[in-house]
Amino acid sequence: MYIATCIAIIELCLVSPIQSDNKVLNEKEIRHYKKIAVMQLAVYSIVIICTSILGCFTAARCICFGIILASFMQLPCIVTKRTSIR
Repeated sequence: MYIATCIAIIELCLVSPIQSDNKVLNEKEIRHYKKIAVMQLAVYSIVIICTSILGCFTAARCICFGIILASFMQLPCIVTKRTSIR
């Protein structure tokens, strides 16, 4: 599960933020939201590591599943964006 979480964190860092057709983001907003996403993922990673070390595996699993779920929810947007470019 930790490997899947690491893959999801990398994917979220690379692809975030997802833009909507209804609200196009400018470069400043993109940098700002990407920075927020990366900082949140860093904090979540530290919490996962700390809870795993302390033996609170239930809390670590819940955070891991949340990150993986967020990554899966981004996949349709990524696929749609890639197909619309072609």
